[in-house]
Amino acid sequence: MGCNCINPNNPSIPKNTNSVINKVSNTGKWAFSVIHAWGNYILGDESKKHLAMSRATFCKSCDYAQIEPLLKIIPDSEIPEIEGRICKKCHCPLSAKLRSNQNCPLNLW
Repeated sequence: MGCNCINPNNPSIPKNTNSVINKVSNTGKWAFSVIHAWGNYILGDESKKHLAMSRATFCKSCDYAQIEPLLKIIPDSEIPEIEGRICKKCHCPLSAKLRSNQNCPLNLW
């Protein structure tokens, strides 16, 4: 007798299983993107540096870019105007966010 846990007619499987799977998949993609962005920051990827500098022109005057005291210990000598700042809209540290493949939550870049 085999497992019938993948039977779509099995009432023990929630109807929103695909939704849950999509959320987990999206969270995994987001986590990978964050790790990759911090890697770009740490390794000093030259192309991402230029990308970050152009994005910083928008972020440095944005009301959502606010100082996060815990991030002040992480220097950003390439873009000092965003050092220690976090986007209060998406809660991402700007030193990493600006070097990521993610878009601005306000569609500024």
